Amino acid sequence: MRLTIPRELITVVLAGMLFFGCSDDSEPPVTPVEDTEAPTLSIVSPSSNETFADTLIVKLSASDNVGVTKVTLSIDNGALTRELTAAPWEATIVIASLQDG
Repeated sequence: MRLTIPRELITVVLAGMLFFGCSDDSEPPVTPVEDTEAPTLSIVSPSSNETFADTLIVKLSASDNVGVTKVTLSIDNGALTRELTAAPWEATIVIASLQDG
């Protein structure tokens, strides 16, 4: 059995797909907010001169006018680095992994 599709039907279907497939975005594109302010970062804990046994929990506070997506914690001149990608900005450090001093 052979099926014959009229050329006009194919033309109408293709024209409809072209018409409805090309959307007219009624909303303007989102313009990124210009970042004109420097971020702020502070160490919440540990406090100065605090001593530790096996682990150290570092807690940070970070803010920026357009938001914070990542905080990089670097210890011992970069020998130990942690990338924090969500609040709370907190990292657990094993003391044995740090250099003496």
